[in-house]
Amino acid sequence: LRICGSRTGSIGVSGATGYVRIGDQANNCAPNTITGGLTAANNTAGGTISGNTITGSWTITNNTPAFTATGNHH
Repeated sequence: LRICGSRTGSIGVSGATGYVRIGDQANNCAPNTITGGLTAANNTAGGTISGNTITGSWTITNNTPAFTATGNHH
């Protein structure tokens, strides 16, 4: 799953069995503006959440392997 260069409301990703990428300029995925919250939970193939503007709350939990979350801001 890739979400790149979008302006969107809330994002929720749960139970994904493939890699999740939500923004990551280092890998050609432009950052997003998320005007709600972000939840990434119970995913099983890892992921990156990087460089995004997230105006709501964010929860990144119980992912195996753990997600990398860097450079995000409110």
